[in-house]
Amino acid sequence: MATLTTIECSRPGDGYTMFGAGPILDVHLAGPSEHGTGSCICGFDRFARGEDGRFLIGFSVGGGVTGPSYVHQPCPDCARLAGDAVIRGTHAALFGTQP
Repeated sequence: MATLTTIECSRPGDGYTMFGAGPILDVHLAGPSEHGTGSCICGFDRFARGEDGRFLIGFSVGGGVTGPSYVHQPCPDCARLAGDAVIRGTHAALFGTQP
């Protein structure tokens, strides 16, 4: 059985700093890779860069921000593709499982 990790992502144009994230954050799932956490299973590119070379989004592997001022939205494609995988990370419950 596969093990997936939550990937919390800001939306393009939103800040992603300790106190400047959100208010809406997307949560994707990624599988393992040879050197840590791999790609999002839905194909979302968390490493995308703009024409100026800067990252378009901020992200946290397995962690992220919590609290009443943040809304976390699970990626529907990741949820569909996860199947019966074990999901780990701060936002695993969004996908109906807890590690």
